[in-house]
Amino acid sequence: PEPQITNWTDGQRNILRAAIVRVCGDHNIDSVKPLAKVSRGWAKAPTPRVPSEIELEKYEEEAAKLKNGRHALALLSLKLGLRAEELLNLSRQQVHRAANSGELRFIRKGGAEKTLPSDKVTDLFNELLEAPRAIGRELTDGKRQAWFRVGEILSPGKPITQYHAFHTLVKTVGNAAGIPKLHPHTLRHAFATRMNRDGAPTRVIQEALGHTSITSTQKYVHPDAADIGKWIR
Repeated sequence: PEPQITNWTDGQRNILRAAIVRVCGDHNIDSVKPLAKVSRGWAKAPTPRVPSEIELEKYEEEAAKLKNGRHALALLSLKLGLRAEELLNLSRQQVHRAANSGELRFIRKGGAEKTLPSDKVTDLFNELLEAPRAIGRELTDGKRQAWFRVGEILSPGKPITQYHAFHTLVKTVGNAAGIPKLHPHTLRHAFATRMNRDGAPTRVIQEALGHTSITSTQKYVHPDAADIGKWIR
């Protein structure tokens, strides 16, 4: 039966929509019909424009000019599909393990532990280990205090301050590469689109991104005319 939600707040409506998507994903059920019964609490966010492969290569070239761990920070969301908070919250121990074992073990959004292969980007994790803390306390031997969380490479402030610094970093590199208004989360979309172009099944991309619903993963893949052309006979 249609739920009686006429007096619900926008937040309550969106919590219900999120629950519907999660439950339908867990039971492999199409969520379109049940979602149609619950209007959105606010406007749907516009689909991000994912940079082309040429633009991404230019982005990587511009990122290579950065120092003090910023090069690695600018690339890891693109290389591993990490969310901004997942990257900035990595501990020094987690980064050290990823650099030495080729496996990144970290906490995903929602609190679940996840392991991703990191053997192709160990150089980036080593770069983070060598980076100084943004404004470190001077120790007795004159050395700067090492960072404990990755976000401290950008700012010693609160997590929100570190996120804004990360956003500014990605946006600045994007502008230099000719990609205006580039957002850190767009790099996750680019990561998923690259995996799809390389032939990865959607289920594999879902696992890499840490989505509970494959419906969410499908929104991260953005084929362009060149992708379509490969399949037209």
